[in-house]
Amino acid sequence: MQVFCMSLADDLKKIKVEADPQITDLRKALLNAQKQLAKVKDRDQQLGELVFQAAYDATLSMGAIPPIAKPVLKASKGKAEVALV
Repeated sequence: MQVFCMSLADDLKKIKVEADPQITDLRKALLNAQKQLAKVKDRDQQLGELVFQAAYDATLSMGAIPPIAKPVLKASKGKAEVALV
């Protein structure tokens, strides 16, 4: 039994020599998909930054926000709650 050991470089040379049109089309499709993915990631990054900036600007436009007062607890205990089924 014979074992063939080819390196990746040999495989790439073989592919380039063969110049199969299907491989060329697949490579073009892969590059196209990668470019589209990069555009979408960039757009999402920009959208996130814009939303953050808009929230920051809206908070600034409200002026000084007073602190929220601590709720006052009732002194009387009142009646216990009963669950109705």
